[in-house]
Amino acid sequence: MNTQLTILLLSGLAGTALAQTPTPDPNTLLNLGRFEEATQLLSRNAQQSPSAQTMFDAGYGYLRAGKPDSARIWFEKGISMDEKRTPLNEMGDAITYLVKNDPTNAEPKLAEVVKKSKGKNADILYRIGEAYTGYLTPGNGSIKPLYAKVVNPATAIDYLNRATERDKKNPAIQLALGDAYYLNKDAGTAVTRYESAIELGMNPSRVYQRIGDIYWQGRNLNLAVENYKKAIEANANYAPAYNQLAELYFLVNRYKEAATYIDQYVNVSKDKRQETLLRQAQFHFLAKDYQRTVNLIDSNRTALAQNPIVYRIEGWAYSSLKEPQKAIQNISTFLEKAPEKVMPDDYKYLGMAYMGIENPGSDSLKAVNDSIGVTYLAKAAPSIQPRICIAIWPSIITEPRNTPKR
Repeated sequence: MNTQLTILLLSGLAGTALAQTPTPDPNTLLNLGRFEEATQLLSRNAQQSPSAQTMFDAGYGYLRAGKPDSARIWFEKGISMDEKRTPLNEMGDAITYLVKNDPTNAEPKLAEVVKKSKGKNADILYRIGEAYTGYLTPGNGSIKPLYAKVVNPATAIDYLNRATERDKKNPAIQLALGDAYYLNKDAGTAVTRYESAIELGMNPSRVYQRIGDIYWQGRNLNLAVENYKKAIEANANYAPAYNQLAELYFLVNRYKEAATYIDQYVNVSKDKRQETLLRQAQFHFLAKDYQRTVNLIDSNRTALAQNPIVYRIEGWAYSSLKEPQKAIQNISTFLEKAPEKVMPDDYKYLGMAYMGIENPGSDSLKAVNDSIGVTYLAKAAPSIQPRICIAIWPSIITEPRNTPKR
């Protein structure tokens, strides 16, 4: 690609020291995209300390996790606990219909909630406005609403402005307004609202990351990096910024930096999801740190064992490490377990492994292995293009991602 990064990308971010990592709170986990952990904590809290607020928080966690039906269960439990003028859970119940694109049920329920609160409760207005943003979710360089069909920027802005009139010092409202203006294709106003959230006391790391994501979407990678750097400077334990930097460096083919940052992300976040660990191994392979690739897979074998892609990564790494027998074993296992995912480079690395087998004192056996190797290389040769493994590996290793066009 032709994207050029200036000195901001060379400013030594990869060496940022990491502080001791505290256990993330549920809201942080939601912002990290670690929804299962977040909803477990929120559900446990609601069970141990039942109240209108804890029931709403549990339901909200499931909403953010993309599970409105599960959210509704908690909201329905909390409706009887709602205060008369603050029908939080009744509102949450209405929002579950909204995000499922069921306006017939959602609209009268939302109207009733606004009526009960006399249109004066800032939290009610804020939560409804936020729902109309579809819960904008940043990650891997993209920002997109979790519930795309419900998105209505004008309605979101209307509710959120009304909420601001009732509570001018609420940073969460300003963050949601930033999201709404971004969806309304007004990135300048979005950034202004995000900056207002910082001024009002919101965690600056979260806001700087949001601003960085906005700039990434606008293809201004320098300013994206600058804001991710600010996020880390504000809180060295803010994991999402490390993840975004890893993905940004991957985007511009700076694989060593990408590998360094994803290591820092895993270290800070303690994120052991399979897709994260696969991404980490992928980045180290692309950085040509083959031994680190193998070590990562071996140390996370239990978490990764069910994904056949692991055998491809390890096989390619062993082939590059000149350990042909292990390469052959892993690549052959991959070919057996996932024949539908086979690509030319699998045969290339397998062929290289066979030709790398040493057979001291047995010229005939060496000739056999070389012949097998040549056969596999011949299968790969017609389709191999320069750097094919780098060009298409991301969509093979993980699910396709919505990254900005380059």
